[in-house]
Amino acid sequence: MTCVDGLDDVDGLAELSARGRAVNQEGTTPATPDISLVITTYNRSHLVQLCLESLDRQTASPERYEVVVVDDGSTDDTLDVLGRLTPRHPLTIVSQQQSGASAGRNTGAARARGRLLLFVDDDELADPRLVAAHLAAHDDRTETVVLGAIERRVPDNADRLARLGCEDADWQNEQLTLRPATFWDCYGGNFSCTREVFQAVGGYALDLRRESDTELGYRLHAAGHSFVFARDAVVSEYRTRRWRGIIVDARTRGEIGVELYRRHPEMLPQMPLGGSAELSTARARQAVASVLRALRVSPVLLGAIAFLLPARRLYGPWYALVIRHAYWSGVRAAASPQLWRQARSATLILGYHAFGAPGEKPSRYVVPGRRFERQLAWLKRRGYNVISLGEYLGYRASYRFPPPRTVVLTIDDGFLDNATIARPLLERFGFPATVFLVSSPSADHDWRADPALAEHPIMDRTKARELLGERFEIGSHTRTHPDLTAITADEARDEIAGSRQELERDLGAPVTAFAYPYGAASPEVRRLVEEAGYLAARGIQPGRNHPATPAFDLRWLEICGTYSLPRFAATLVMGELRGSGALGRLRTGPTRGPSVAGRDLRGTGS
Repeated sequence: MTCVDGLDDVDGLAELSARGRAVNQEGTTPATPDISLVITTYNRSHLVQLCLESLDRQTASPERYEVVVVDDGSTDDTLDVLGRLTPRHPLTIVSQQQSGASAGRNTGAARARGRLLLFVDDDELADPRLVAAHLAAHDDRTETVVLGAIERRVPDNADRLARLGCEDADWQNEQLTLRPATFWDCYGGNFSCTREVFQAVGGYALDLRRESDTELGYRLHAAGHSFVFARDAVVSEYRTRRWRGIIVDARTRGEIGVELYRRHPEMLPQMPLGGSAELSTARARQAVASVLRALRVSPVLLGAIAFLLPARRLYGPWYALVIRHAYWSGVRAAASPQLWRQARSATLILGYHAFGAPGEKPSRYVVPGRRFERQLAWLKRRGYNVISLGEYLGYRASYRFPPPRTVVLTIDDGFLDNATIARPLLERFGFPATVFLVSSPSADHDWRADPALAEHPIMDRTKARELLGERFEIGSHTRTHPDLTAITADEARDEIAGSRQELERDLGAPVTAFAYPYGAASPEVRRLVEEAGYLAARGIQPGRNHPATPAFDLRWLEICGTYSLPRFAATLVMGELRGSGALGRLRTGPTRGPSVAGRDLRGTGS
């Protein structure tokens, strides 16, 4: 039941190409299979033989699937090995001049007969349930892309970084059981879709050295297809790459990341280029990484240092640092100077509340007007790019990086001093700001967080309307400033949506941004904010904002009234300085969250 089909005249295979497709023992064409497994191989005869043997042990009926193997110009005994196989299922062997894995996959897909296509790598062993699990996942899901689990196996003499890859692959599979799958999880070694869908998006790109699987995943996503994770669809991948090769590969991924961004800017929020790794990285590691980038330390040299580390618990954090450094080294090599500066910068959202008149004592939430003036002067003198929150959201919506050293000024609650003290100063320096108003404030609101606020009246609608203009935006801070996580869903919905309706009615201007009172939010609260029609929301988690930062959990830096000018300047450079110290502690636990290290260690070589 084997057919050998030659795209070129290799070892006399042109004669065999006339057979066209596998035939059964009676000489009749077998029934059309439900799914076609496509494998591309090059000079790995032993591995591809093991792969095919595992596919011959599937629990699915042999009549339901076929295997199409594309030999990409191998010079070893691959064709001889494949020709001797006698599997239970139909097997088609196609030979082509060496053109790369992506071209081989496209060729295999063109020769496939099944309604579904399942792509498998030649170094993978398939669990007996692989085919059945993909078929089951596609039941009644014609628009779905199914992603299977990829486990990792390495040689007995594998080094530390290669072994960490096995752990990382396990962690990735666990994560996919806990969160929705996305195009960024699309790996060429174990995913399936309909043949019609694959052809409609154009198959694999032939002009990418790496990441063609992720790029294809994005085009499937852009075409409206969803992704599901099938945990029982398991393959075990054999990786022989050693630590130096893994680091070089991570650098290549950085170079390709720049090309992916140029080709599909909409991918940015999911990409390491968009700062996805920074979202879960401790500040100490970020600070160390910044120094290493500034010094342009060789990633391979950093990798070699790992073999000198005395404790095993340091391996994971160090290699995560090394792989990310290698990635960004690749970005720097491929990006323009302007794109490099923009990609390595981050947007600061500074948060204020009230402003004190001359002689008023500063407090956490009350910044003396004179001190605020000096802070604005510092921003001007140091060349910070101060933009409105709406302008920043415009950059995000168009998948562009803001200019380096971009700052957004926000003011909470809407005290009268925002108009009488802050506004003249902001106008003098030409800086915009966003004021988050409470639309129906209570006259007896409890300001126990800072009793000094009780002496600051809330501005009325007339003053609020006067603020509106070229440099001032109004955002919502709920109707009455409650802790949204401490009230019912219906009450929270009224506070969130009702505030927007009241403000737009009274001010005659769109209200598209939201700030959580007390910074208190939950997944349910964020969902209600999004459903109310807001474009983004600022939380209270300290930090900088990258394209990957969730739109409804933007990070900020609170500027307290007690900050001196040096403390203010240090906060701009180093971030939140309260609590754990300037740099925080260097955590040595396993890396969590989207990571360049994880993406590289689990990569399939596409």
